[in-house]
Amino acid sequence: MTANSRCSAAEPPGLETQRREIESLLRECELRVGDSWYVVEHRWFEQWKEFVETGDQNSPSFPGQINNTELFEDLDSYHLKERLVENEDFVLVPAEAWHKLQAWYGMVDGQPPLERKVVDLPSTLKVEIYPVEVFLCLHSNIENVITAEFSRADSILSIQKAMCQAFSVPSSSECRLWIKSLDSSCERLRNVHMSVLDACLSSGMTVIMETRNADGTWPSSRPQIMRNSAEEQDSYRGQPGVCGLTNLGNTCFMNSALQCLSNTPPLTEYFLQSSYLEELNFTNPLGMKGEIAEAYADVIKQMWSGRHYSVVPRVFKTKVGHFASQFLGYQQHDSQELLSFLLDGLHEDLNRVKNKEYIELRDADGRPDQEVAEEAWRNHRRRNDSVIVDTFHGLFKSTLVCPECHKVSVTFDPFCYLSVPLPVSKERVMEVFFVSLDPYAKPVQHRVVVPKAGKVSDLCSALSEMTKVPPTQMVVADVFNHRFYKIYNADESLSCILDRDDIFVYEKSMTEQQEEQQEGEQEEEQQQGEQQEEQQQGEQQQEEEQQQGEQQQQEEEQHQEEEQQQGEQQQQEEEQQQEEKQQQGEQQQQEEKQQQGEQQQQEEEQQQGEQQQQQQEEQQQGEQQQQEEQQQGEQQQQEEEQQQGEQQQQQEEEQVLLALYLRERSHYRDYGSGSSSYGTTLFGHPLLLNVPRSSCNEEALYKLFLQRLARYVRLPDPSEELEEEEEEEEDGKEELYKTQTNGVSDVSDEEQEDAEKARPSQTELCCGDTPANSQSDGNATVEPNPDLNHVTLEHLDLTTNGSQNQTEPLGCANATDCVESLDACRDSSRTSDTSSEPPAEQMPQPCKVTEEEKEEEKLEQACSPTVLANEQPAKRRACRKKRKSLFTIQAVNSNGMTERGTKDGGSIVSFSSQPYVAIDWDPEMKKRFYNENEAEKYVKHTSMEVPQQQTTVQLQECIELFTTVETLEEENPWYCPVCKKHQLATKKLDLWSLPEVLIIHLKRFSYTKFTREKLDSIVEFPLRDLDFSACLLRKNLSNGEPLSRYDLIAVSNHYGGLRDGHYTSYAKNKDNGQWYYFDDSKVTYAREDQIVTNAAYVLFYHRQDQIRKPTLPAPDDITSCKAEDTELGSAASYFNMETE
Repeated sequence: MTANSRCSAAEPPGLETQRREIESLLRECELRVGDSWYVVEHRWFEQWKEFVETGDQNSPSFPGQINNTELFEDLDSYHLKERLVENEDFVLVPAEAWHKLQAWYGMVDGQPPLERKVVDLPSTLKVEIYPVEVFLCLHSNIENVITAEFSRADSILSIQKAMCQAFSVPSSSECRLWIKSLDSSCERLRNVHMSVLDACLSSGMTVIMETRNADGTWPSSRPQIMRNSAEEQDSYRGQPGVCGLTNLGNTCFMNSALQCLSNTPPLTEYFLQSSYLEELNFTNPLGMKGEIAEAYADVIKQMWSGRHYSVVPRVFKTKVGHFASQFLGYQQHDSQELLSFLLDGLHEDLNRVKNKEYIELRDADGRPDQEVAEEAWRNHRRRNDSVIVDTFHGLFKSTLVCPECHKVSVTFDPFCYLSVPLPVSKERVMEVFFVSLDPYAKPVQHRVVVPKAGKVSDLCSALSEMTKVPPTQMVVADVFNHRFYKIYNADESLSCILDRDDIFVYEKSMTEQQEEQQEGEQEEEQQQGEQQEEQQQGEQQQEEEQQQGEQQQQEEEQHQEEEQQQGEQQQQEEEQQQEEKQQQGEQQQQEEKQQQGEQQQQEEEQQQGEQQQQQQEEQQQGEQQQQEEQQQGEQQQQEEEQQQGEQQQQQEEEQVLLALYLRERSHYRDYGSGSSSYGTTLFGHPLLLNVPRSSCNEEALYKLFLQRLARYVRLPDPSEELEEEEEEEEDGKEELYKTQTNGVSDVSDEEQEDAEKARPSQTELCCGDTPANSQSDGNATVEPNPDLNHVTLEHLDLTTNGSQNQTEPLGCANATDCVESLDACRDSSRTSDTSSEPPAEQMPQPCKVTEEEKEEEKLEQACSPTVLANEQPAKRRACRKKRKSLFTIQAVNSNGMTERGTKDGGSIVSFSSQPYVAIDWDPEMKKRFYNENEAEKYVKHTSMEVPQQQTTVQLQECIELFTTVETLEEENPWYCPVCKKHQLATKKLDLWSLPEVLIIHLKRFSYTKFTREKLDSIVEFPLRDLDFSACLLRKNLSNGEPLSRYDLIAVSNHYGGLRDGHYTSYAKNKDNGQWYYFDDSKVTYAREDQIVTNAAYVLFYHRQDQIRKPTLPAPDDITSCKAEDTELGSAASYFNMETE
């Protein structure tokens, strides 16, 4: 989409309207054959949902242009990555919703829309994410290969027509097609009317076209590219069952399951003897009309014929996809899921019960277990009777206990395999990068152990032990595609962080409160030390106090005797005093009577005087109250002003967490409209910095960023030329950069020129090195002034009051006068067309600077972006040169794109949310001063060198976990017949009886709401004598023979992780007792000590009482073989090859 087309696009509606319209389309749109759906990268769509839910048009969660970069294998061919998962890697949106999103947000330039069609596959409609990509060539020129994509719903005839057109073959020519598989086997495509899906054509295969010769023969009569199967079938004689299976395209899961079942003796003998023909059930509504059983029988007979090294199971794969839509196509699947479907399908196709009767299940109700178990098994066999039940079915005992009424319910249920859990560790290992405050320190990769159910704060605490940095000074972020995908809060759960995420932990500077807190903690430690010393001193003083106590007792006894003597004397004196007091009292009574009369007269006179005095005081109090109210009002006003000043000072001192991105400018030219514009591309690693609000102006940020990038950003030498001649005033001011990440500007040349003419010149004169009121970070060592050309952060206001800080040159006697001189000089330059110097009287006078300031000036001039005066102080006058900065600063959103609210007048970063800024580099400046190699360097902590211990568990532990009492989940309660309501009862499973062949599924894949992981623990399982006697309730048969001992016969392996991997298998041949390793079409010998690995996924055990001795001797000299030995059967025979 061009810049002009974006400009002319309609303004998007409100966020609530966007959300409502898209959600309605997603909810109501249904799949219809031929409809178009579009693939959208999952992270972008999730960020769009977050953006519209905020309701804030200027929210930093603005998703920007639709960007599907992460879905592509490379940006040249735009091929999708393999094994992308819906709702994890991408989402599907209907065409109407896509067109709305594209109109509102646009798309990253160059990326094609990922349109996909709805195709009609057997039993389902599906959006075809991955069309079949095949190679096309002619038999006559096999080296001339072209690539083409076809839908699985397309016919083979459509491929033939496309090849005729591509290779200029006349449509009237008689031709035929061959499929060449990944293992170089070839197969004739006889029916051109079948679909690509039915032909089992998968990506990576080659379609070869041959045309009939003039003499009527075919070039493939003696083919060089195809093998002569007839000849090889006559010559090749191998061990029956030792046969590979061709990978049809991500079908290793199917091959692994088939090899395990193929080496299950009772089932294989059943099909080799054709016993299934008598038991095919074509009327079972739950079956597949016998088609699955017949297709499976065909594969088994081919594998055990001894004539083929490898078999191509195309027909079987087609049947599976036809009856189970989840296996359609060629995506990776789970071998256990296929195994479960296949056993169930074979059972229903071979069920001997034609008409299933309804049987009501009964609870035990106190009856003996033996009686209830036999009844349950009889009822099961009355509805399910097949070779699968005979071979693979066992019986559980299930016990449920109501937590309220303690009702006990006992039932017996059949099973086909055991899915046993693995002991899960409560801890997880995380690898993170720690970014120190030291700008010269490289990021350090750490490996930490944290609780699985922990929080981000636990990660910080674990990292703090290695780095000695307090957890409160750490910020954790997920870095994705050179930007912050998410910045985590300390209380967020670690479960939302996946193992594949790139996690960076940034050290941030301490705030004053944190420093005070740290000082308080240190004081507490000192106090604790002093208290310990006081305790020690107290113990010493106790002994001294005991000695002093004995002396004090003696002294007290002496004092008591003296006090007794003194008491007797005092008593005598008191008696004498009492007699004297009585005499004096009588005299006083007479005198008081005389005085009472006189006092009454005086009191009456005094009351009259007091009344007059009260009236005067009331008047005075009224006047004082008025004065006090005035004083209180003045004090309150002063206090409010003081509080506002303190709040403003606190806000200025408050730390702001600033996210910093790095972008490189790129120039685009639209030749259709003739306009040019500038785009930007993110690169490098983003940073998080703690910046005081007062330092969030342009100059302080420029200095801080230079200091923070000092390790890989070289400062220019004073001798290097970084100046550029300023253009004439009439030609326009500075060049306007309207940037947009990974895209182009939506501002044309004409609009840029208009905007430039409307803006004042940013060129400033300076008579000092640094603004006097500029506050920089305490760690800053280089103090350059910012470049005020381009639209950057000239109005980037991160201060409290929302106005830009005024700058005054450092060293001026009167900074205000200097600024006025600068303004006058600037005004003069605007009115002059040709003169490059303002009038002398308007020039600011040189400042008197100290020697120390001169040294600072030299360093400043090496990197200052706005020093306009010459290096010599005598030549400091209004010159027409401006110094070019290393980079410019731009306010952006979380995607690294220019803020939507940015206008020509500037940009403002809101403190209502996380602020983001980007520094924009010109390619030339980046090449000269930015060291990419140094920026990408990191070091590994010693924790990365410690090998991770491989967890090992015993199979018996997994079985014990399977039989452990557990409480039902809320989603699956049990209805208690006594309480008459659903209860979260406790449940316990026990093994009652085991089948002849026991399948044990190790639950390696763990899924929760936020996490998915594969458990790579080694499960040690025995190859012989697996004994279930300890956990089996039904101990012995009626004749007393043991039921519980098993030997291993096959293993399905899974290598890799959740998103991708590969399936193989080990299996023991029933005829010669030899172990083999099956890897699709490759087959090698295997030793017993190679079988137990952390890849073991599904185990097959055969009960010892049913095992037959091998009828053939084991191969010679197998004890020394290795897994990578040469494949068996070098003269490979492919069953589905054919020639004429």
